[in-house]
Amino acid sequence: MQRIADLEHQIREHLNFSTEQREHLHAAKDDWNILCVSLDTLGDSAQALMHYEHHGEARDDGEKYLRLYGMLQAIVLQQDAIRNISRVITGAEEKLAPDSGWMQLRDIRIMTSGHPMEKTSKRGTQRIFVSRITIHKAGFQLQILHPNADPEFRDVDLDDLFTRYKNEAVELLEKIHQSQVEKWGPADTA
Repeated sequence: MQRIADLEHQIREHLNFSTEQREHLHAAKDDWNILCVSLDTLGDSAQALMHYEHHGEARDDGEKYLRLYGMLQAIVLQQDAIRNISRVITGAEEKLAPDSGWMQLRDIRIMTSGHPMEKTSKRGTQRIFVSRITIHKAGFQLQILHPNADPEFRDVDLDDLFTRYKNEAVELLEKIHQSQVEKWGPADTA
């Protein structure tokens, strides 16, 4: 997560010290606003997720849920921020594969803390809950209830998904920063 925070800082610094880029973005006022809010959200979510990474196992069930829900929400906020930054700076939105860590974490967030009581799927409305006794820092288990079918149990390897997501986010942020340099030249730090 530290690499994501460092890239947020690089993108922000390039914006702050590239007169041409600032002038271009100030002309499109809403793009400027989106970029400012998205960079702040990216930085804030990186701080929250670094805290999550460094503070080990929760002590009780309530804290386990709070950390899990908060971590998943911070990831989705971060993803939305990165997508907005990409769209404003590169002019395009990166398409991610459905099996990417990025997309899988979005789906897990919807299943656990977005719409667990009524998630629609090809098999109908799903009712989903986190098995409380399975929550640990590395993952948890979902019980997914389908209409007219046996329950499905899904083990979520949160460590693997989070690692894959971070690598994908870093790759995208590096592309964004490279696009800044290609479009507007190096920052005027002198």
